[in-house]
Order: sequence, then C-alpha cells, then structure tokens
Amino acid sequence: MNKIILFFACMLFISAGAFAQSSRFRFGASLYPNFSNSLQPVSDAVTRDYESGIFALSAGAFTEYVIKSDLKLQLGLSYSGPGYRIPKRPFTGVDGDDPLLPEQIKSRHITHCLEVPLNIIWHPEAGKRLFTTAGFSAFLPFAQTIVAKTYNNDGSNATIRRTNYDFKLGCGFQFGMGTTLKLSSSMEMDIVPELKIMQVDYTGSWLSQFLQAGVKLAVRV
Repeated sequence: MNKIILFFACMLFISAGAFAQSSRFRFGASLYPNFSNSLQPVSDAVTRDYESGIFALSAGAFTEYVIKSDLKLQLGLSYSGPGYRIPKRPFTGVDGDDPLLPEQIKSRHITHCLEVPLNIIWHPEAGKRLFTTAGFSAFLPFAQTIVAKTYNNDGSNATIRRTNYDFKLGCGFQFGMGTTLKLSSSMEMDIVPELKIMQVDYTGSWLSQFLQAGVKLAVRV
C-alpha cells in the first residue's frame, strides 16, 4: 500500500512541477461533501431494514492534463469514507429477557479508503464554463470502523468500537455535470454535483456497494 501511495504522490508532485513549464498541466485540490448509503444491505436479515445513509466527506489532490481546448484528463489521489448507519432499534436475535443483555442498540459503519480517480472532463463548447465529467476509480480500503452504542435495561449505556482490516482492492465509477468559476488570473474553481458508485470486497466473499451523492468543489492553478 505504501508503494501505491508513494507512486501517485510522486506523479502529483511531478505534474505540479511540470505545470510551471507547460500550460497543459494543472494542479489542484478537491473537497467532496456527500450523502453516502449502502446500495445493498450488508447486515444480517434482522437489521438490514433499519439501515440508512450518513453524511461523509472526501478530500484530496489532483493533476490535470489539457488534451485540447474542450477535453481534459484528470488523475487524483484522495481519502473517501463511505458508510451507513443503523438507528436505535430493539436488540434482537437473542433472548431479550436476559437482564445482562442490552435492550436497544444503534451503530455507525464507515469504510476508510484511499481513492485513485481517473476522469475525462468534456466542455460541449470550448472555452465555456459548463462541462460534463465521467470516469473510474480504484479504491484501496484500509479500515472499517464500527461504533455501536447499547442501551441497557437498567438505564445505563455503553459505547463499543471495533475496527476491521480485511479488505481487497475495490472499484467504482462517477459521473457529474458542473461549472467553472474564475477566481483570479491563474486560479479556477469547479462546482460539480457528482454521483459515485463503488464496490468493496470485505472478506473475499462479502461484497458491498455504496452510493455517494454530493457536490465536489475543486480549486486548481
């Protein structure tokens, strides 16, 4: 994993240096606040009907190559944290009359990933602000955090935190339409409503698909 991170980090820094010598290269950073949810229930049959989405945040850097006036290629490296939550519900699946077991439980599940997106950006009219973007992403999950809170029969509660590390490389695709704002003579900002679908392999046999929908803000020089 460290070699992959180093490789793409070097590409970004090299591109940043190349930008100083060629107007075809751009360099920037992005922020992607989004609403994330599981496309297919990943919990057991008892809890899957309770699953709902969460608000998540992705952030990273990118390098961009201008192929021609209306077409650009963009490669990035970012952190992504899709997930879902299970609101407070009755603790089921065991004998609820046991006073040692919780009465209710709620939980939040977040998969932490390194994402490498590769996008094509197309301006229907060269030189205009509006554009369409689409591409594929490789995801390298490095941890899944599960935080559960139990509510006991005696009125007390407890928080349980667990982290999983057993993952394989995931993939996904994204699509969006946006506009470019001129901030200065050398700086621009893209505002892009974007939809993203990704798939993560948790254990080699357990696949989970996530949907992310939000607005990506990207500033480049």
